[in-house]
Amino acid sequence: LVDWHVDFALSHQALIVVQDRDWQSLPAEARERVRALQLEYVDLWADQLRLLQPDLRRDRAQAMAHVAFGLINSTPHSGRLAPEAMHGLLYEMALRALGVD
Repeated sequence: LVDWHVDFALSHQALIVVQDRDWQSLPAEARERVRALQLEYVDLWADQLRLLQPDLRRDRAQAMAHVAFGLINSTPHSGRLAPEAMHGLLYEMALRALGVD
């Protein structure tokens, strides 16, 4: 999941910027649909984190996923390295933020 998300963020930086910028411009129904899909994605990450850490509470796992997303999705503003180096840095830092060895 981390590798895929990092690849996506590095390959689609403009999409991340557009989503942040244009979120409020979406009609309410579209925002609800996007939010539902986002919550499913958060739950996917939370489920995987809880497999690795069975004592982890669901709300904490969801919060950890959001923290990792924030780190990874910062690429439009933080991409100062060559793509391969940036991928490695984001991947490593996201795993550490998630408490994954």
